[in-house]
Amino acid sequence: GREFPVGTIIVKQARIEARPEGQLFAMVKRGGRYNPEGAHGWEWFELAERPDQSVAIKWRGVSAPDGEQYGGDPHGTCNACHGEAKANDYVKSPALALGRVASR
Repeated sequence: GREFPVGTIIVKQARIEARPEGQLFAMVKRGGRYNPEGAHGWEWFELAERPDQSVAIKWRGVSAPDGEQYGGDPHGTCNACHGEAKANDYVKSPALALGRVASR
């Protein structure tokens, strides 16, 4: 099947009322047998901007640490939500639909 190439990095900024500064998330395609129980081949990250405007990794892995959440959903997980987009290699953005990306 079609999938994003290993090394693909997708970054998204989320804004919610509880965190007006926003949250910055990334998914990185590692491939192989990484994250076999979730979004196959993908690793999740939460990033933070440092005062010098460089980027720090807050956490990374096959899922967020306990107590961390995305978009204010205490029950949502990266793998559960992105599992809805399995047909597009777990990437939910319509702008990044595999057919569209490959044709550019």
